[in-house]
Amino acid sequence: MIMKNVIIITSTFTNEKKGGVPSYVENRAEYLSKKLNVSVFGLGKNQKSKNVIYKSFGDSSKFKYLFFFYWIKLVLLCFKHRKSLIEIHNIPVAFPIFFIFKTRYFFHGPSRLEAKIENKTLIEQRFNYFIEKICLKLSYKIFVVSKHFRKVLIKEHNLKNRRICLNLPKYKFKKSYFHEKKSNNKNLNFFIVRRLVKRTGVVPFVKLFLKMIELKDIPQNSKLIVAGEGPEKKNLIYLIDNSNYKKNVEYLGLISEEKKIELYKKSDYNVVPTIKLEGFGLVIIEAGICGCMSIVTNVDAMPEVIGYLDNQGLIYELNESSVFNTFKLLKKDLYDKKNLHLVTKKKFFFD
Repeated sequence: MIMKNVIIITSTFTNEKKGGVPSYVENRAEYLSKKLNVSVFGLGKNQKSKNVIYKSFGDSSKFKYLFFFYWIKLVLLCFKHRKSLIEIHNIPVAFPIFFIFKTRYFFHGPSRLEAKIENKTLIEQRFNYFIEKICLKLSYKIFVVSKHFRKVLIKEHNLKNRRICLNLPKYKFKKSYFHEKKSNNKNLNFFIVRRLVKRTGVVPFVKLFLKMIELKDIPQNSKLIVAGEGPEKKNLIYLIDNSNYKKNVEYLGLISEEKKIELYKKSDYNVVPTIKLEGFGLVIIEAGICGCMSIVTNVDAMPEVIGYLDNQGLIYELNESSVFNTFKLLKKDLYDKKNLHLVTKKKFFFD
């Protein structure tokens, strides 16, 4: 029998949380909907789409209190669509589904290592590992978003390679992502859009950026724009406000998708200063489709993604020596924006 209906179970939708897994799921759903009937079940407010059905089964902020009730609602939803192929992208939200239905699991990160980075207790780390191991065993097929994550998964759970399939992100192409008109702005413009947590390395990078301005290792008219929210927001604002070069750094907070695309188009370089645990780095291809080259740390899958773009990108270590040596070589129009756009579109985007 040829499967015509697909259910994707995620944590939240992109109208509640941008980037990461929600963004991957939204674009995968659009891609699959070209040939299949696709429904996405998750937490939060329903979002609208011409091609995909989005169905919320609870409030994301109340999940930790009402998870058992939400699980029952999700199970009943799946029973209504029991002839569908089920894909799971979040273990806590979809946990009982693994035991009842035949499922495919999309691995977006090792739960034990994530718990460790979040400074959770050893008991919590081991519990997360055990739950993940059970769900992996119950899944008839496992997908990863990068070759790096395949290696992590094999090492973490001692899985056989043949059970794991690579599934690179696919984004819906919009012509508005790119224009060939060159900017009259002579400044060297950098952009960071990241969740402001310690592992993404935004605050340490901004410190180094300000120091490069002070030591005149990069042009004095260089401008860094930072967007995003998170626990490190206060530290970032304090750092900028107490610098002698705060005119060179602008913090915007959360921004719209339209504003993000606009800033990618205007920027010379997209900076990704992640310290650890980066399974793919979707911002690299988001920037690439806008013709903006990424400068990424040598962390996890990010060098792999740069490789997919015909090595159109720069890789550095998040320390003073490496940052200074990398950034002092940068200049305006160092690369072909149109070529980067076309390579990114060919590899990751669909019409």
